[in-house]
Amino acid sequence: MIQIQMLQETLIMKMKTLIRKLTMLNLTIQQTMNAMTP
Repeated sequence: MIQIQMLQETLIMKMKTLIRKLTMLNLTIQQTMNAMTP
């Protein structure tokens, strides 16, 4: 039972990290698009 909870917490941590990376990437793409727009 404890192992499952630890797995869930690890999964949530990884998900949050992934979401943060995707958000950063999205912002970078938007800035690049804005810079390329005349």
